[in-house]
Amino acid sequence: TGGVTYPYHPPSSIKGIPIILQGMGVPEKNIIIENRSTDTFENGEKTKIIMDQKGLKSIILVSHDYHLFRLTSVFQKLGIKVYPFSANRRELEASTPWWKFFDWENFNRLRTIIHEYVGLINYKLSGKI
Repeated sequence: TGGVTYPYHPPSSIKGIPIILQGMGVPEKNIIIENRSTDTFENGEKTKIIMDQKGLKSIILVSHDYHLFRLTSVFQKLGIKVYPFSANRRELEASTPWWKFFDWENFNRLRTIIHEYVGLINYKLSGKI
């Protein structure tokens, strides 16, 4: 994970990930979680250090659909072979009117998407991707 800041340090969602992965048959020794970074780029850097120490060359990168492009771009820029996987892929219903996407209930999703676009522009201009 990246972007771990107060008051979510350590993030509560990370605690359940090993349990879920083990339930899917992944041995505990094969689960590596980086939880010290404070942003996406730092997450890539710290993960690269762990991978280099363990002699790993590729990674299954799991994240939210809206964040996966920037995350994958960072890891690839750092020379890591990435297999991206969206943890929350959603299909839009054909019958949903376009104006429903701007309902108050979707405000946080829209705010998150704007955050990602600003992050993409920032990372591109700063050479991080």
